[in-house]
Amino acid sequence: MKAVKIIVALLCVAFLCSCQGLYLNNEGQDGDVPQLQATNPTNSSVSSAALYFGFSDQNLLAAEFRRIDTYPNNSYEYALLSALLRGPQGVSSALSSVIDQSTTLESISFEGNCIFVTLSDDFILLEQTENQSEEEFALQCLRQRMAVYSVVNTLIENTGYSRVQLYIVRKDQNVTERPSRGELGFYGDGRESEHIEPLAMDESYIMTPCTALKAFSSCLIKGNLEDAYKSLSSDSATGILRPDLAGFEADYNQNGQMMVSAEVSEFYSVSEDGSRARGMISYILTSDTGERIYEDIPVSFIRSSGIWRISYSFMLDVFGGEE
Repeated sequence: MKAVKIIVALLCVAFLCSCQGLYLNNEGQDGDVPQLQATNPTNSSVSSAALYFGFSDQNLLAAEFRRIDTYPNNSYEYALLSALLRGPQGVSSALSSVIDQSTTLESISFEGNCIFVTLSDDFILLEQTENQSEEEFALQCLRQRMAVYSVVNTLIENTGYSRVQLYIVRKDQNVTERPSRGELGFYGDGRESEHIEPLAMDESYIMTPCTALKAFSSCLIKGNLEDAYKSLSSDSATGILRPDLAGFEADYNQNGQMMVSAEVSEFYSVSEDGSRARGMISYILTSDTGERIYEDIPVSFIRSSGIWRISYSFMLDVFGGEE
């Protein structure tokens, strides 16, 4: 009898392994989406999950830290993604969802190191029109990719998984399948018609100290002071406070200098507690007296509510001092 039980148990394991199936067959075509809800390494309640939303109009993702509570019938990953789809809680007015609010989470499952996420087709917003300029279409593609990496980066940063495979439910066809790379905004590499592959985390879409400084300097060069202002923060270490927008504009204009080019170092250091960072920038200022070149100037950053911002002391050092 004991031998029979062992054989039955082995047969059950073999059956489950065969049912779990791969999402791709040997030819790389779509198969069934894995439906097994695997046990996962995460806790039932996490106090500091990072959910990635759009930051201002700067085409970058920034984190909002939030407590995620799970319930018996759903995994932590399901609760995490459901919270992301509901949008930011208003901790920062600069954050907004980059995912269409009509998007619904149809299913989530796991296999190996990959999370399989099935969303409604409301997730795909990309649509090229006849009179659309190349620049407008490129921006649409970027916004669609930001929606993709809002999902991918949120799931990977907060779980033990390293890849996310996206599926879409096409309501008009009653079909669930992997969308094409082109549908998700991946254009320009000749692979637009291929099905999207499992995606890893991509930090190039996230507001790091480096990307925050690039966005800030780009806004200054374009004369977009309102968005540049959103990248600045008061600094308790120096006691320098960020003024209101009018005060910032006055500080920027007081010496008649303008930033005309900038190069941000890709290297930066973060404090042990993750609240501060240091980076470097080289830039050119122009005024009535000519151009001045500044190289390898240090910049201090403060992380507030999960968002990296530039210390206002840097702003005063650049534009508030004597020429």
